[in-house]
Amino acid sequence: MKDTLGLAAYQQANEKNFMWDTRYNADIYGCANAEVAKKTRALYKKGKRGNDLLTAVNTGSALDLSLDQGTWTAEEKPFLKGISKPGLTDNLELDGRVLMVDLKEVVAPKPKTLDEARGLVTAAYQDQLEKDWIKELRAKYEVRVNKDVLYSIR
Repeated sequence: MKDTLGLAAYQQANEKNFMWDTRYNADIYGCANAEVAKKTRALYKKGKRGNDLLTAVNTGSALDLSLDQGTWTAEEKPFLKGISKPGLTDNLELDGRVLMVDLKEVVAPKPKTLDEARGLVTAAYQDQLEKDWIKELRAKYEVRVNKDVLYSIR
């Protein structure tokens, strides 16, 4: 943990092991039913986005429309896989709700920064240091097994 330069050098030398998958930057609108989805799509076409759209649709009930903004992998949100064209998707049915995805961009795979992958990099770096240390010890010292003692242990 204290060897920050060694950790950074290890991460840089092995950055292909610490990559983001393809990610999707999007707004995901969850509609209570097809009627709410239709209203949402109409307001979207008029230029409303994000929280403005949420406010306009949720006049009767705060449960009519939900908004989830962020960047996800297809593993986190499986319904995003296969979406590649920016803009609003067709309606998607999921868990009794109608989803619409406003895809902003598809982010290509790229290496994670050290801050994003610190835990994984630290664990891998410690494993590498341990392997190197054991290799060094084996080269420096001969391994001898006292078989009499070994077989006397029960």
